[in-house]
Amino acid sequence: MTANKKQNGDILLRGGKVVNVFTLEVEEADVAIAGGMITGVYRRGETPAVDAATTDSTAALNYGEIIDLQGAFVTPGLIDAHIHIESTLLTPPAFADAVIPHGTTAVIADPHEIANVLGFDGVKAFARMAAGLPMDVYMMIPSCVPATPLETSGAVLDAEAVSRLFDVAPGAIGLAEVMNVPGVLAGDADLLQKIAAARLRGLPVDGHAPGLSEDALQAYIAAGISSDHESVTSEEAWDKLRRGMRLLIREGSAAQNLAGLISCIVPSVSENISFCSDDRHPEDLLHDGHMNAILRKAVSLGVAPALAVKLATLTTARHYRLSGLGAVAPGYRADLAVFSDLAEFRAQAVFKAGRLVASDGEIRDRLDRASICAQTGADSAEATVEVDKYPPRFGEGSVHLPDITGRLAPAYEPNAKVRVIVIQPGQIVTGQEIVSAADIGPEKDILPLAVIERHGKRGSIGCGFVRGFGLKKGAVASTVGHDSHNLIVVGVNEAEMEFACRTIAQMGGGMVAVAGGEVKAALPLPVAGLMSDEDAATIARRLRALHRAVSDLGCPLAAPMMTLSFLALPVIPELKLTDLGLVDVNRFSLVPVLC
Repeated sequence: MTANKKQNGDILLRGGKVVNVFTLEVEEADVAIAGGMITGVYRRGETPAVDAATTDSTAALNYGEIIDLQGAFVTPGLIDAHIHIESTLLTPPAFADAVIPHGTTAVIADPHEIANVLGFDGVKAFARMAAGLPMDVYMMIPSCVPATPLETSGAVLDAEAVSRLFDVAPGAIGLAEVMNVPGVLAGDADLLQKIAAARLRGLPVDGHAPGLSEDALQAYIAAGISSDHESVTSEEAWDKLRRGMRLLIREGSAAQNLAGLISCIVPSVSENISFCSDDRHPEDLLHDGHMNAILRKAVSLGVAPALAVKLATLTTARHYRLSGLGAVAPGYRADLAVFSDLAEFRAQAVFKAGRLVASDGEIRDRLDRASICAQTGADSAEATVEVDKYPPRFGEGSVHLPDITGRLAPAYEPNAKVRVIVIQPGQIVTGQEIVSAADIGPEKDILPLAVIERHGKRGSIGCGFVRGFGLKKGAVASTVGHDSHNLIVVGVNEAEMEFACRTIAQMGGGMVAVAGGEVKAALPLPVAGLMSDEDAATIARRLRALHRAVSDLGCPLAAPMMTLSFLALPVIPELKLTDLGLVDVNRFSLVPVLC
């Protein structure tokens, strides 16, 4: 890719191949840009002259810069239809640094992670952090804080707060995923008021309906909910598509649904399908990419490249009513990605409103995160692990250690039957089984699991067991525990679990792996116990070290920390654990460990 600069600010991208998301063609064409907008897409040989000295001046255009793409492919800038930026462990500026070089120019973000910790002020702080970036962060207002009444969050957003956020949060474009499905079906007044607040403003409402079907699905859609990203099987996805729901196909670090839903990607329904990542690790962002990684996998599974690009651009822009985004066409904003091919989707260049913001995998002007955090007051989100408000047993005093031992991993008679959460590798849904208490222990991979309320509200502790985490020694803990983000810990015994919890509290939030009274690896997350204030490369390096440490403890999972975090999410079937106890998600109720 070579450039020839002239005097004015207009740009011509010459010698490339344009992916047309309207007709699904790939055209040899030049792209003219002026004032941040695309002014023309010209077939080869039909581009208005670029040098007034050699042609009729009335038909000539003088470009400030002519970039020879040398046969590279031009696509619209990629758009993630649904992501929780906090789950990348990065602040919005650091996230932008990481994903823009991969071709992403916009994301639809649901900040319900920070909302569950810091509430109304947390959402406003997030919006400020996301403002002014060389990437659009369109924000959905969190609908379910907390996700259910079966857990303790750090804050509550009622219908009045949601309505206020629509008015004060810049970039708000809709209501985020409505996870309380039973509440919708039961006609919960506060929840329906939140949906109404979005619809009265003409804004879309995102859904969250794992496994929902038949009459329940239709009632859920009729309430005003228009999309879903929780489908796991093609049967479930087709059921939702037939009822007019937009299918967001998720391919993240923990939940990977693209292969299972690939049969749904056909031109006849493509207008109602979009790609999203939902949750993605910084390591994956840096090395595999972001939306371009989803395109790469889709094409490898047989999806036509132009159709895949459409699902990462135009269909998302249309659904969220982002006028002027999602296509390479006159009148559209010049948010563009240039790829060397349509198989690997490695970005050579990324343009935001006609400005080159990344090239050859590097951001052009790396953002000063510390400055942005200082300007936005993001430091107010730090130190949200309420060490002083914990019951004394979680403090430094050893007099309370017996108490914590008895509460983190209670013992049962060997002949007792207990419910166990069963991890499904590559998914965030879990199974459940009933086992003999005599089988509890690392030998049969049935480990004690605990969720400790960390917001200074009530100090409640939920205890259970999990199969599939695989630890042979030590313990692993994290303050990232969807969606209320209490402290979640799994270990081979109570002593290891208690030490992991104490370590987390002392460092003010984060993730840790311990064994034998030693910290094997730690990742501090000082921003709300959810995000680091460092860049993606630093966090990825620390997360790699943490994953190695967890693997050394015996865990076989590819994304152990993200998998652990979803064991506390009581809106994803089948059995989960919160600070209030075991939750049977299908029954939407607490159930005892003992059967």
